[in-house]
Amino acid sequence: MKKCFLIFMFFLMIFAFSYSDYIKYTNGRLDNQAIRFLPDTIIYNQSGEFIINLSKENLSDKGQVFYGVGFIKGPGMGHDFNLSFDGINSQLIEWRWRYSEKISIGKIGYYIEPWKIINDEFDLNYLLDFSKVGSSVITVKGVYTLKASKFQERNSAIAIPFEIGKIYPEPFRLFVNMENQLVNLNIEVNPDNWNLNWFHMAQDKGVFTVWIKEMPEGYSVNDIKQDTILMNGVLKPTDVKIVGAEGKERMEIKFSKREGISYIGYIESGSKKKINISGQFTDEKWFIGVAEIEITGKQEHNRYQKQKHNK
Repeated sequence: MKKCFLIFMFFLMIFAFSYSDYIKYTNGRLDNQAIRFLPDTIIYNQSGEFIINLSKENLSDKGQVFYGVGFIKGPGMGHDFNLSFDGINSQLIEWRWRYSEKISIGKIGYYIEPWKIINDEFDLNYLLDFSKVGSSVITVKGVYTLKASKFQERNSAIAIPFEIGKIYPEPFRLFVNMENQLVNLNIEVNPDNWNLNWFHMAQDKGVFTVWIKEMPEGYSVNDIKQDTILMNGVLKPTDVKIVGAEGKERMEIKFSKREGISYIGYIESGSKKKINISGQFTDEKWFIGVAEIEITGKQEHNRYQKQKHNK
């Protein structure tokens, strides 16, 4: 009886091996990738284009493919990037057409060189309708789901999508229909020339400073809730403090150079970008300040690469 059992187990193991699945994934591990998700401006405009940047950074020494077109609420084939929203009346945000809730993005991919960043843009107005929301501060969240292909050993032509993990980029702040309600501040950025070699700094080394010196009538820098301050609606400061004598106070806000230059979308040496600083006062009103920076440095230090369609 024992001999028959051993023979049965032997054939069972052969059968299981013949039909076992194997997983194929060529786009790198989770810790080899970084996803960033940010708008060109955080003041939402219903008319015209409203550009959102989705950047994927390849932190490995092997090439990857980024499937990034199809910014979708529901699951699709291939890799998915799904959106969700928090804030007053955020439940009234509508997808513009039925298929926007489930779109396959596996047909379009972009090759990312080792230690490079690809930036894919999409028009938020093309996908979503904010017309019923009214005035609101919306937090836009995303999750990037990575999938592999699961093949049967005896038939490699048959594959089943298999989820291997998720990457959660930092959510961003969006002011919807609030342009006339925001308090405008003057800000100074030092330095306002951002060098491409900032990409290669350690995360905790090197900062740039944003100064808030002039305040609107009725406000002082002491009225700013420091924990609400964000750059481009996404990036948190490394340090905030108030300096100067009483009555002449000014706010000094510091950000990581490497993180700052990584959160402004696609750039090249010689280009100019606008950055913004936003936050809330103690009276619950929101403010925004905008400044222009110039990108300098050697192009070989740039982590961004041009998009090339991967067929």
